[in-house]
Amino acid sequence: MRPVLVALLLLLVAPAAAPAAWFPGEAVDGPSADVVSVGDVDLAREGTGAVVYLRREGGEPHVFLTRIVGGAFSPPERVDVGVPGAATAATVAAGDGAQLVIAFVTGGRLYGTSAPEGPRPAPLAAPQLLAEGSPEAPVTDPHADLGVNGTAYVVAGVRGDVAALRLEGNRWEGFPGPLDVDPAQDAGSGALRPRVTVSAEGNAVATWGETAADGRRRVYGRRLTGLVPSAAPQEVSLPALAGAGAAGAADSPDIDIEDDGSYAWVTFRQDFGGGSRTLARRLVGSLFETPFPIDAGQPSSAPRIDMNGRGIGATAVAGPSNSVIGGLLDVTDTLLGFVRLDSAAGESPPVPDVAVSERRTVATVYRSDVGGVSRVVGRQKPDDPKRTGRPVVPVDPEAVLSRPEFGPVVGAPEVSGDNNGDFAVAFVQGPPEARRLVVSVWDKPAGRPNLRVSNRFLPTRQPTLRWVGGKELWGPQRYRVLVDGTEVGITGASQLTVPVPLTDGRHNWNVQSIDRRGQVVASRTQPLRIDTTPPRVRVRVSGRRSAGQRLTISVAPADTGGSGVGTVTVDYGDRTGTSKLRRSVHRYRRGTFSLRVRVADRAGNVTRTTVRLRIKR
Repeated sequence: MRPVLVALLLLLVAPAAAPAAWFPGEAVDGPSADVVSVGDVDLAREGTGAVVYLRREGGEPHVFLTRIVGGAFSPPERVDVGVPGAATAATVAAGDGAQLVIAFVTGGRLYGTSAPEGPRPAPLAAPQLLAEGSPEAPVTDPHADLGVNGTAYVVAGVRGDVAALRLEGNRWEGFPGPLDVDPAQDAGSGALRPRVTVSAEGNAVATWGETAADGRRRVYGRRLTGLVPSAAPQEVSLPALAGAGAAGAADSPDIDIEDDGSYAWVTFRQDFGGGSRTLARRLVGSLFETPFPIDAGQPSSAPRIDMNGRGIGATAVAGPSNSVIGGLLDVTDTLLGFVRLDSAAGESPPVPDVAVSERRTVATVYRSDVGGVSRVVGRQKPDDPKRTGRPVVPVDPEAVLSRPEFGPVVGAPEVSGDNNGDFAVAFVQGPPEARRLVVSVWDKPAGRPNLRVSNRFLPTRQPTLRWVGGKELWGPQRYRVLVDGTEVGITGASQLTVPVPLTDGRHNWNVQSIDRRGQVVASRTQPLRIDTTPPRVRVRVSGRRSAGQRLTISVAPADTGGSGVGTVTVDYGDRTGTSKLRRSVHRYRRGTFSLRVRVADRAGNVTRTTVRLRIKR
C-alpha cells in the first residue's frame, strides 16, 4: 500500500514579511494502539482552540481533548470522565478567550460540556446529559458551533430525528421538538447527518438530510432564533437540475454563515440522471436562492464549505477518480474558480475539508493515496471584486503534512483556521499497534515589528531601543536587535538597552521577530543617531562696563557631535530675565554680576559657561 498523505493548499492574499510555512505533523498523543480517531478540530478567531478525539482507556473508547493555546498543544485530558460506556463521536467549537463547547456520545447518549471564556484555559464543566440513547440505538453525528457572542448550538441525530440544543452561559436548553419535516421519517444519521452554524447575534441555521414520505432522501434547512425554530423547514435539495436529468436522492449537507445572520450557504450532494453532483445554495433571509454547482460539472461527492465572518469562502468536493475540486466564494457572493487541486488521482476517496481565515486565506486538506509533492495550481483571489481580466493568483504547491515515519493516515483530516491566517489540521496516523494523533499547522509569521525610537539624535551611547511587536496569535515572540547589522541582544520584552557603547554619529538599527517555530520577520531599518559631545561656546562682552552703559553680549556656539546647535540661553545675572539671542545688548546697574550662558545641542547635550562682570559707577 502506498503511504497515505495529507495535502493542503493555501491561497495567499498579500506577500508577508517572511514566507509562512507548513510545519510537519506533530504527534500530540501516541504512538499507541489505544488512539482511535479524530472527532473534530476548531480554532477561535483569536487563535485558541482544541482537538477532540477518541482514545481507549480501560479497553473502551473515550473522548479526549488537547487544547491549542499559543500555538502549542496541551497534554491530553479526558472529557467524558464519570460517564459510563464506550464513546462513538465527539465535536468541539472554540471561542475567543479559550472558550470551548464539546458535545459527545458515550454509551449511546449525547452529553455536553464547556469551558468558559477567561484569561487562561479553564477546566471543563461536568458533562451534562443532553439526549437519551443506548449502545443499540445511539445518538449519532453531533455537531456544534459557537457564535462570537458566546452562544452555542448543537445538533445530532436522535432515534431517527434531528434534535437541537442551545448553550447560553452554562445552561443547556433543548428545543421543544425535533427539527424534522416529518418525525415519522428517518433523519439525521449517516449521510443524512445534521450540521449547524451560528451567526454573530447568537442565532443559528441547521441543515440535515431526511427520507421523505416518497422514499427519496432530501436536504432541508431551518433557522433557529433563540429556542424557536422557523415555522417550517425549507427544502434545499432540488426537484430537477437543468440538463442533468431526473433528480434523485440528496444528502451530505454542510453549512456556514456570515456574521450577519441574514446570509448563509448550504452545500449538498444529490443524484441527477443516475450520477452524483454537488451544489450550493445561498440562504438570504428566509429563502434559498438559485442552486450553483460546485463541482465544475463533474461527478462529485462529499461537499464542504467554509466562510469567514464577511462571507468570503471556499468549497471543496471529492471529484471523479478520487480527485479534489476546489472553488471560491468572493465578495460579490459569487462562486467561481473551480479547479482541480490534487496532482494525481488517489486510490481511495480523498474526503476533503476546507477552512477560510478572516484574512481571506483558504486552506484545503485531503487524504491522498499518491506519494510525492504535486504541481502548483492557480486560483483567483476570493475577495477581488475586480476579478474580470485579472491574472489568476497562484496557490501554494501541495505540501505533505503527514510524517512518513509515522505510517499511513487513518480516516479523514479536519482543518480549522483563526483570523490571522493560521491553520491547524488534525488526523490519525500509524499502523493499528502504534497510532498517533497528529496535528500539522500552517503558522503565519508574526507581523512586522514597528520601531518606536525617534530619528533625532540621542545624548547617550547606550540608548534604550523600543518597538511594538507585530500581530502574533500563536505564542510569545522573541526579538533580536541589530545595530549596524550586528546583533546586540535578544529579548522577550519590547525594549532593550544597547549593552555596548556606540560611537557618536549615525548608525542603523532594526529588530527581528522570532516566533515559537523560529520564523523570522524583520522590521524596517531605521537610523539611530548618537551625539554625546557637548557643544563648544565662546562668549564675548564688549562696551564700557559702567552703570547704564550699553554692553554687547555675543555668544558663538559650535557643535561637533553632529546634531547641531539647539538653543542658547543668556541669563544676565541681575534678575532682569533671560534672552535667547546670540547677540544682545544689556545695561547693568553698579555691582558685580554673573553672566551665565547655556548652550544645548539638538541631542540635549548642554554646555554652561559663566562670565563675571564688575560694573562701575
